[in-house]
Amino acid sequence: QPQRVSSLIAERDVDAVIAMGYLGRGRQIEFESFAYNVLDNDTPDLLGYLGHGRPIIEEAPDRYRTTLPIELMRQCADEALKGGAVDDPIKISTNAGVVGCNLAFFSVMDAVSRRAAVRNEPVIPAGFIHVPRAPEQLTRNEDRSAYMPFDEIVRGVRASIQAVASTLHRDLTKPPD
Repeated sequence: QPQRVSSLIAERDVDAVIAMGYLGRGRQIEFESFAYNVLDNDTPDLLGYLGHGRPIIEEAPDRYRTTLPIELMRQCADEALKGGAVDDPIKISTNAGVVGCNLAFFSVMDAVSRRAAVRNEPVIPAGFIHVPRAPEQLTRNEDRSAYMPFDEIVRGVRASIQAVASTLHRDLTKPPD
């Protein structure tokens, strides 16, 4: 997967990259701060990866910090979700886990960092958002309070993406050349 992510980012002229995944617990949207160069799962993840504490990419640093404006994203998403079903809907997290979501996050951060080095440019905004499950995704036996309504997830994510877009140096309302 890291090679695929790297080639997708290298092949495209992207201004930002936001990876997303489901949070298995809780009812908040979480903006992840750090991606760690470790897979530490004892059972295969959804893609069949086993980690046992090994690095995701051997020659990469131990961790990357997101380059997304997560404080601005939090403020915008909080504003968009005022009065919603969740009292404190947004969280800034320091750990995306050590399985699939962290694998995706680390792969993105490594790819944008390598692209920036090759192009001799700054690293583009990139990072990871965890979203809670919507009520429709819960099984009968699961905690019915551990979700966020789907329309609120969409509003929060949309506000976050708009916050990122507002920091970019080109007009996204015009089609690319």
